[in-house]
Formats: sequence, structure tokens, C-alpha cells
Amino acid sequence: MNGGQMINEKSKNIAGKVIATPKVGLDSVNLRQLPKYLCYRASLLRDKMTLQYVLALVIAAWTIQYTVDRFSDNELMKRYRQKEFILAPSNIVGFTPARPQGVPESYVDDAANTFMGHLGNVNPANIEENYKLLAKYMSSELKIQFQAEVNDWIKTVKEENVSEILKVMQKEIIIAEGGHYKLTALARRERYVSSEYLGHSDEVITMRMKLMPPKEERQWHLQIYHLTRSEANSFKSKKQ
Repeated sequence: MNGGQMINEKSKNIAGKVIATPKVGLDSVNLRQLPKYLCYRASLLRDKMTLQYVLALVIAAWTIQYTVDRFSDNELMKRYRQKEFILAPSNIVGFTPARPQGVPESYVDDAANTFMGHLGNVNPANIEENYKLLAKYMSSELKIQFQAEVNDWIKTVKEENVSEILKVMQKEIIIAEGGHYKLTALARRERYVSSEYLGHSDEVITMRMKLMPPKEERQWHLQIYHLTRSEANSFKSKKQ
């Protein structure tokens, strides 16, 4: 202390610290650092955009992979839930493998031959039984229509001793989706009355069938829901 007074900075000949205040204006900016700053900001922005693009690609790839996996899982589950069964008609040696909504074309071909045999090979002794067997494989609507239309023909066959033999000359089976099948057959019908040959006529038989679940009383697991029988010349005219 000096004379009871505090020794200050001035007494110690020490200059007090002065807080420097930056100048206002362009003179206080170092423009030589500006290019470096711009490069830094540009590099930072580029890295940011690159990360955004990479993130978007990752999300898109994950979405596609997730969709594909879900579709595959659903398809596998659908196949897993399908049941497989064996069709074994009594008049066929061996077994016919079948999956839901699908059987081999040979199976449909054999069934169609049986149906056309019941329809066309008739005489006074077997016509009622053949038509009864054929009607068993028809839908309810077609069965009612069929039985109503053949009543007069059955009486004629019995009263006049008519016999008919059907020979299939050509046929085509078209397989549709959902276990549906369409048969178009060109056949020749030979007619006899009391063992006397009356000639023949060509006709076209169209039949639409669908696959049905197996039943013990059914030899064929197909249902006929459409059946037409017309003269070949008439069929050609309609087609033209």
C-alpha cells in the first residue's frame, strides 16, 4: 500500500487489458478464407446428399425384398394348404394322381368316353340304365332338363325296338382354369330298328365338365353342367 492507498495497475506501470472490439465492415473480414469456407460447405452438402441417396436406395431395396418375401411366403402357404388325393376308378388299373383343380387330360378323356357311351349306345334293354348312369354325373339343372327331354325318346326306343351305336371319330378337350373342361366330339350314329340297319348320321357332341370332390358312389369325379347333341351339318353352319 502507498499512503494507505491500494496499489493499482497504473502504479505498477502495468497497462490494463483492453478488450478488443472487432471492426465493423468488410475491413474486418478475411476474404482469403472465403474459398476454403465455400469448399467446406459444398463438401458438407455433397456428403449430406450422398447419405440421403444411399438411405433412399437402402429403403427401396428393403421394400422390394420384403414384398418378394411376402409373396413367396403366401405362395408357399397356399401350396402347403392344398390337399392331394388319389382317384381310383374301378374300371381303370392303377391310380390317377390328382391335385385340387386339376387332373390329367387322359382322365378327362376316359370319363368323356364313358359319358358318350351312356348317351349314344342304347337299345330297349339298356337305355333307361344308361341314361340313369349319365344323369348321375350331371348338375341339378342339367339333370332336370335332360330327363324331361329323353322321356319321349325312351318310349320310342322301347316301342319300336330301336338300337343305336355311337362311334367317336374325332374329339378335342380344352382345359380351362379352375378345373373346367370342354369336350367337342365328332361322332357317327348308326341306327337299327328290329335288327334292320337304317343308315347313319354324323353329329357333334359338346360337353362341359368341372372337377368335383371325390365321392364313394362316383366312378368319375367330374360333373357335366352343359351337354348338346346336334347334326354335324347344322354345327358347321352355326360355326360359319
